[in-house]
Amino acid sequence: MIESKDEINPTPLSPLQVHYLKKELISRQIKSEIQLLSQYGALKNLGPPFANKDCVETDTPFLRFIFSRFVLTFPFLQKADSTFWSKLSEFLNEFAKKNISTTSTRDERTKRKKLGEKIVNELTLLLNAGIKTTAGKDESIKVDFTSAYENRNRKLLNDLSCTINGWNINIVSVRTVLEKHRIREHAHSEYIIQVKRQTFNEIIFVARRYKDFKNLYSKLKSEFASMDIPQLPTKVKEQTSSTFNKSQSVSDDPSSNGQYRHEKNRQNLRAYLRSLLSIREISRSRILFVFLTDSSLTLNEYEKRDIAERRELDSIRDEQLRKFNEEAENRAKELEHHVSEFKQEVMNSDGLSKVIYTIQETPNAFNLPITYQKIIEWGEIGFASTLYSLFIGSDNSSETFAQLKRTHSIMPYKTIRAVMKISNPVALLRGILDLFLAQPFGQKSLAQRILSMSVTEDLKELGKDIKTIEDEINDDGVCEKLRNFVYSPSELQTEIMRETKEEHINALIFAILHTKLLTPDLKTIQVARFTGSINNMKIDNTELLDNLKKLFFFYVRQRDKKMMIELLFQGITGDLLKDIITIFYEPLAKVYKAANISDTLSDLSEFLDDLINVVEEADRRGVVMYSSAESVVQTFVSLVHRHIPKFYSFVHSVYSHDSTGLFNSFLKWIESIFNFIRDGLTEQIDVQQLIDTVLTTEERTLLSTELDNLMSWHTWRKKRQLMRLKIEMDKHEDDDDSQSSVSSSNSMMDINHKREFPELKVMPKLLSPFVKLISSSMRQINIEQC
Repeated sequence: MIESKDEINPTPLSPLQVHYLKKELISRQIKSEIQLLSQYGALKNLGPPFANKDCVETDTPFLRFIFSRFVLTFPFLQKADSTFWSKLSEFLNEFAKKNISTTSTRDERTKRKKLGEKIVNELTLLLNAGIKTTAGKDESIKVDFTSAYENRNRKLLNDLSCTINGWNINIVSVRTVLEKHRIREHAHSEYIIQVKRQTFNEIIFVARRYKDFKNLYSKLKSEFASMDIPQLPTKVKEQTSSTFNKSQSVSDDPSSNGQYRHEKNRQNLRAYLRSLLSIREISRSRILFVFLTDSSLTLNEYEKRDIAERRELDSIRDEQLRKFNEEAENRAKELEHHVSEFKQEVMNSDGLSKVIYTIQETPNAFNLPITYQKIIEWGEIGFASTLYSLFIGSDNSSETFAQLKRTHSIMPYKTIRAVMKISNPVALLRGILDLFLAQPFGQKSLAQRILSMSVTEDLKELGKDIKTIEDEINDDGVCEKLRNFVYSPSELQTEIMRETKEEHINALIFAILHTKLLTPDLKTIQVARFTGSINNMKIDNTELLDNLKKLFFFYVRQRDKKMMIELLFQGITGDLLKDIITIFYEPLAKVYKAANISDTLSDLSEFLDDLINVVEEADRRGVVMYSSAESVVQTFVSLVHRHIPKFYSFVHSVYSHDSTGLFNSFLKWIESIFNFIRDGLTEQIDVQQLIDTVLTTEERTLLSTELDNLMSWHTWRKKRQLMRLKIEMDKHEDDDDSQSSVSSSNSMMDINHKREFPELKVMPKLLSPFVKLISSSMRQINIEQC
């Protein structure tokens, strides 16, 4: 044990301080280990099967513990032989060689960075819960969001034209416009958008065709090259909606046939615009601004009446959705005490195993214990609410429903059922895999060709985009130097990135332009065009710099796709894919074969037929719009209830025919996670002793200050989320309430003032001894498992 440097600090840390100290140290270590593990040949740090059992030393003790405790013990992987792990190691090493771009060479909004942050957060939560301390039960900062979310949902339902990132939009009408061609007139539909900016009180109306939305999507996709732009909804072919019959007062209009035209398209496109506005960068873009404000129009009397009537229908629809949710919530609340009892039973030791044993021994759902039956009833209500929200209750529900119908109509249920009845499904699978993955005479396999088709098409589109941007930049030397960086070895990229003083894409691009490590050498005047200063004269370089950043992202995406195609065509990829499918499919196939799961496909098909009929009947008769909430809820609950016996029969059959013990082992694996969270490691950690041993008295005082700053930052972050919800609700209040407006404005200024993550100088000194202390307990558990 390390000797104490000074007298012990008489003021110990509170459980709250211990919690956030532990959480921060774990998070830092996890991030460090993930970064280390991404390097070539680093998998040996995970221990067996990537290294010998005698290999104790590791640079990634936390990930090694998680891998050995929760990954290797996963039921499907327990039967994987050594060749699988060697293939996986080879594949990951090949992936590392390809030098696929990281978040440091991509925009901060990459999916990979978001996924990485989520993985770090989840692993931190797992270890933070499992690492117990002598300080007692963990405490954390609590902020009550319940009432805010309830009020927010209520207000959003009552106000269709809610404000999103400063925009208040609603597609309020659809009109028919006659366009004169050479021989005759052609009619097309235009969607009237009501637009209001948060900073201005004026409301304007613009009309856009569906092709205008397509052009908007294309422009945004080009402008925000590194972002995932929401897909434009497919245009619904139905010209009218019989649910929404117009009043007689407007049916004499020549553009109307007594019904609301393109009502579903109106809702789909409204949902699409709001999904775009929810992305802050897009909501501030010039492209969207022009789309929403250019060529405003003056409404005629027919359009005004049509808007008023469609608003009334929107109001009815949202009121019905609110009542549906309230009715479903009331029914669910009646069953809450049964849900609590069931949760407690599951969380107890061997709780899941007892639940599954009950299911195995009870063929009929109606013979289950009363608590189980109530849980099924509670599940029926939840599933019914989900179906209603997906296919009726949301703006884009018609598109979701159309996708379901298309998929259902082309699904070959009978063929799949016949294939699954083959006596040896594993042999069949291997035959199919051989067919798709075979590489005759070293040629590309069928699977490789299929998978590469979409990537190749993307490469063609990228090539066109790159050519367009290169022409706009009009400097071959600059473009070449940018491209040379993207295609340079990782060591050279790292060396150039060290020259950047800020972690921002602009700083990286300027470092690339100035560096002498890449060819060609650029003249001062070439670089000055992008820095915004030529001969000490300021110039507007915004557009040029934006184009250069877009070109950089296009080059990165182009190279990544080329590397992925190369990796796809390597033999190890096909071999690994075949092993993964076999490992996961073979045990399931045996269980499904014994349980005669092929018959379940017919049950699934019947359920989807029933669902489609219910939704179409509700739409045709206007049941949802004009019926009581209780009857609508009952309609969907009855739909689910009709098919529950068959679903339960499937679950019972699978578990009762599990001669391999697959599901029992899977449940024990889940229970092992619950046990780790509940019981933790074998020893409790004395964080206070660690602090007193490692830090001086002065450092302990500074640590307390740092922890207070850290907790203050977490409090601010949580309260900021809550304040945003409240301010969002305040925007729905009457605009005449000036005092409320001023208060909301001030609150908005407070939460928009970004608070930087606190600087931590003393806390990192605890990381190494903390990890060493935890690792000893983790290593002991790993040895016992071996």
